[in-house]
Parts: sequence; structure tokens; C-alpha cells
Amino acid sequence: KGCCWWGRGVLQVRGVCGYGKLNYWLGAKAKADDRPAIYPDIDFCKNPGAICSDQRSAELRWVTGMFHWVQTVQRNREYDYFPTLKRFVDGGDYKNDLTFIDMLNTMLGGGGDEVARRTQFFHNALRAFNFIKVETNSTGTPTLTHCGTSYLDASYQCKPCETNMDCTGRELCYADVVCYVPEPEITIDDNDVASTTGDSSGNGTDVAVGNEPTEPANEDVPMAMSAAVGIFTTTYCGKSWVDATENCGSPCPSGSDIECAPGQYCFGDITTCSSINDIAGTNVAATTNYCGIDWSDAHSKCSTTCPGGTNAECPPGHMCFGDIQC
Repeated sequence: KGCCWWGRGVLQVRGVCGYGKLNYWLGAKAKADDRPAIYPDIDFCKNPGAICSDQRSAELRWVTGMFHWVQTVQRNREYDYFPTLKRFVDGGDYKNDLTFIDMLNTMLGGGGDEVARRTQFFHNALRAFNFIKVETNSTGTPTLTHCGTSYLDASYQCKPCETNMDCTGRELCYADVVCYVPEPEITIDDNDVASTTGDSSGNGTDVAVGNEPTEPANEDVPMAMSAAVGIFTTTYCGKSWVDATENCGSPCPSGSDIECAPGQYCFGDITTCSSINDIAGTNVAATTNYCGIDWSDAHSKCSTTCPGGTNAECPPGHMCFGDIQC
């Protein structure tokens, strides 16, 4: 593929043919042939890096991704995309019917970790729209349901929910969640009379005082999504793909530029400095991710960390920003 044809954009457009199609339909080649062109000033064959470096990169990443999806996936003559999609939707078994996502994984390719991660994201999207209902390890109607980015996160947040639609951001609705309440502080007065402070009023929610929550014993039956699953991160921040590869800077697991510092972008296919990140929010290395209204706010306050690199770890109205040295 050469040095210039690595993946870029939300769907990692790559290869001579991929960039050639972009240029033919959207770029300078369309203009040269006197056809309509969205980006007549960009020659994607001569400057494929424009997807990330052009001042319109935020737009280009999505436009080129959508174009790649239509050309490579929806119009692929070797697969029956729309008939397969229709059968999947009409069947209604969104959790167990893997025919559609298996077809997409075959078309898009990738290693075992990438395929597994793509399949998980596909099912999580279906859960977010409540096509896959709240799951439970027990029989009958799901009970003790709470929102979180993982089972453990739901145990700490203890935000009740009935369906996945009740949760925000990357949170999903988990069943069989026993909420965790820290041990109340004990104070001794002058008369050696112990008193406790903390919430003991009870509100109808099952809680476990002082006992750290643990994952469900049956790991084969997922909740709204599997908790504390290791994912293989190959996306990192940098001023360019080469910069991200050489410096192995801040990871951007979601693939979004918003996780990177100003002037940096999120690049994929970086296997030289990949690391294991925990979806539940634990990083092996010390985190440089902090919450804030914007990057400057997060950098100046250095208050709330978001080790997993997700906005769901931040307070309402805040986002997670990377590459912050506090």
C-alpha cells in the first residue's frame, strides 16, 4: 500500500483504489472531467492526508467515511446488503441473529480483536435504541436495573432505569445491580459514643454498605454490555499519523478527535504502541485524560479524571479530553 495509503477517516479509507474513488467522485478528478465535485480543490491521489490535515478535516472524516460505506458496503456486488438487512430487521432477533453483522465483518475485514469490537459496538448500538432489551442473569422480568458504562459503574452510580433509552451517553441499562454505598464515617465524641454519618434512610433500592460490588458470577450471560472487557487500542493522538506512531501519545479509544489536545487528531491502525484499556475505566498507565467544558478548562482544573477516554465518565455538560499533563 505504500507510505501514504493507510486508513483515514471514520471508516479508515485506505489503499490506492479507495483514494482513487474518492478523487474520481468527490475531488479534483471530478472537476477535471467537468463533473460536480464536493471538494474540487483536493486531489486525494496526490494528497490523501488531506482527510486529516485539511482545515475541513472534521467534515472530511465523516463525508469520506459515508462515501466509503456506500461504495464499499452498500453497493458491493458480492453481497446482498439490502436483502440481508431487511431479513435481519424483519426477523426481530437482534441479539442472536448474526447474519447481518457477520456479512459486514467479512466485507470490512480486520483481525479477530477488531471484528469482536465491531460486533460489540453494533450490539451496543441496538441496545441504545432498545432493540435489544435489558438483559438479566436470572429468569423473568429484569429487576434492580441501573444505568452505567459497565456493571461496576452502574453499581456505583445507582441511577435507576427501566430500558436502555432511560440512560444517557454511552451508558446502558444493567440488571441485577446491587448498589454500593461506602462505609459511613465513624466519629467518637467526648463521651466515647459512636455516631455515624451517611445515608441510612433507604429509598427502596437494594444497596450493599461498605462492600465493593463485583461482577455477576455467570460471565457467559451478558448484561446490557459485558463489563470490564479489555479492548486492543490502535488509535492514538498526534499531529499526523507518523507523529502519533512515533510518539505513542494519548490513546483515543473511541476514534474521536475530541479526545485529543488542540492541534492533534485521532489516528488509527497504530499497532506499534497498542495497549490494553479497560472499558470500565481503568488504564494500565497513569491517565492524562480529564473532564472539562473544553480542553483548556480540563487542563486548568485537572479535577475529574476519565481514564477510559469516554464522555460518560464526566459530569453532565463536560467531555473527556486527552494529553493533559497535570
